[in-house]
Order: sequence, then structure tokens, then C-alpha cells
Amino acid sequence: MATYPDLTPRSDPAGLQKLSYDPFQLMPEKLPQHPRVLVTMEHIRRTRARVRRGGLARLCLDRLLANCSTEGLFDRPLPVPADKQKNNKALGIIERNAMAFHVTGRREYRQTAMLGMRRLADIIGRLRLKRDGDLLVGGSLGESHAIGVLGHIYDLLVP
Repeated sequence: MATYPDLTPRSDPAGLQKLSYDPFQLMPEKLPQHPRVLVTMEHIRRTRARVRRGGLARLCLDRLLANCSTEGLFDRPLPVPADKQKNNKALGIIERNAMAFHVTGRREYRQTAMLGMRRLADIIGRLRLKRDGDLLVGGSLGESHAIGVLGHIYDLLVP
């Protein structure tokens, strides 16, 4: 395959669409392991070490764990049409459980986060996207934030 500057839309239109097309060699050969978006494994190792030392880090972890309860939210499918407050609450619970899994290593937090993600995926599949982008939490900036949080959660949960 030709490379930049020899590759042009006219010379090889399909070549410009390939994922391997990287004319300035900006893409790494291999991406780092997950998580890698907002938190890395180095951050998690450092957090675990701080928690073991106690003090404020331990208090913060205790508070995180105290806020991981689903309060029965995922016992049944989430409602359609979307309940914006319930979905916002679900996003927070899922994110806290994903972080708790990484800091504590306890699998029940990952299982809770995965169940919550399945519940959200289920309602997304049943909702109809409206013109204003109102899907999970009310459109506009709230929806953009929700999508960002979902990406962060996904990064934390990928094996």
C-alpha cells in the first residue's frame, strides 16, 4: 500500500479508509492494557498502596464502598420510556462498583457493574432515539456526559 504523500483520494480511495492507514506513524503498534482511558493500572496500584497505609485514602475507599449498593435498582429491567433520574443513579452506581472492583479486587463489585451495564444496554436497545438525542438521561450535555461515563465504565470492565 502506498503511503503519504503518494496516497491520495484519487490514487487509492479505499486505502484512505483502512484502519492501518497511519501516514505519520502516530498509532502505537499495540495499545496499553485496560484500563487506559481516565485511569491506568499504575493509578490503581498507587491507590491500593495508599489504602493499605490507611488514613484519608482508607476513609475515601470506605465511602466509595458504602455508595456501591444498588438498592434493588437492577433487580428488574430499567423502565422504557427512560426514567432519567433512575438512569443517572444507575450510571453512578455502575461506575462506583467498577472502581471498587479495581481497588479491592472483589469480584462481586465487577458482577454488579456488569449487571448494571446489561440493564442499560437492554433499555438502549428498546428505546427509540429522538431527534434531540434524548436517550438515557435527558439529552444535550447530560447525554454527552452519560456516554463519557459509559466509556469510562467499559474501559474499567474490559478483561
